[in-house]
Amino acid sequence: MDPSAGHNAEMTQSMKKHAFGYFEPIKKPTIESLQSFYAEQYFQLSLGGYRAIYSDEELLYIETKIRQKRLFIEDLLGRRHGVLLDVGCGEGFSLSHFQRSGWSVDGLDYSLAGVKAMNPHCERFVSTGDVSTLLEERLQSSLRYDAVLLTNVLEHVIDPPELLRRLRCLLVPGGIAVVTVPNDFSALQQHLLDNGSVSGPYWIALPDHLAYFNKDSLVATCEATGWHCIDVLADFPIDWYLLHSGSNYIRDRGLGREAHGARIAIENLLGQHSFQKLRAFYSAMADVGMGRDITAYLTLNQK
Repeated sequence: MDPSAGHNAEMTQSMKKHAFGYFEPIKKPTIESLQSFYAEQYFQLSLGGYRAIYSDEELLYIETKIRQKRLFIEDLLGRRHGVLLDVGCGEGFSLSHFQRSGWSVDGLDYSLAGVKAMNPHCERFVSTGDVSTLLEERLQSSLRYDAVLLTNVLEHVIDPPELLRRLRCLLVPGGIAVVTVPNDFSALQQHLLDNGSVSGPYWIALPDHLAYFNKDSLVATCEATGWHCIDVLADFPIDWYLLHSGSNYIRDRGLGREAHGARIAIENLLGQHSFQKLRAFYSAMADVGMGRDITAYLTLNQK
């Protein structure tokens, strides 16, 4: 018997399906414990995929993906430049890219550790503390934004629908919100379970991730909270490597670095194409349920 089977069953049974279709834990952490976790541990211990050092190829990949988001935002706005709010700005890569591209930028996060490590020149653009409180301060002010980024943040919060509702009030008319989440409980992941490529729901990461979206549940949640979804784009589905025993980085953790490196190389190669071609490609990928992450481009529903 697989010794991990009991643990995997326990993880699955700890989850429930929200009315909007995403999965969440039955028992959630307190707001206080989350604030402490992100302020004191998340960046300092290089959790959540954050690294102490990035290779040149990884930095190119990060820049390429942010550039793609900016081009889509500017295309939807019909103009270049504007005012950006990055909620959960992390290491500040998006702030740095948009600021260098002529945008005014504003970042919110629990800690400055990530920005200090990777983009210290952006410290002056970042407000730190309880992100919910920082958002409320901006809601009570006259500040409004042309674009709001929520990159790998929605899966970490206790009440995703409430956060999406609050963000609506921060946009100027015609503004764009961009929400990126991991693509979880997807058809591909279910197939990996069904054919034995993985022995359990490897994507469940408690208490770090508190909400698990696929394309359908992300769109449903956004639309139920007053948004119109313009498009959903995927990224490269690194999960494909799990279908091959020679690259299954869940069964053999030692293969993870090579799989990550291959994903970076493929994304950088794809990034040489025009944005129009990439939008069509990544949109089609999302439509068929692929992509490790998915990104929704939203505007306010005026109905």
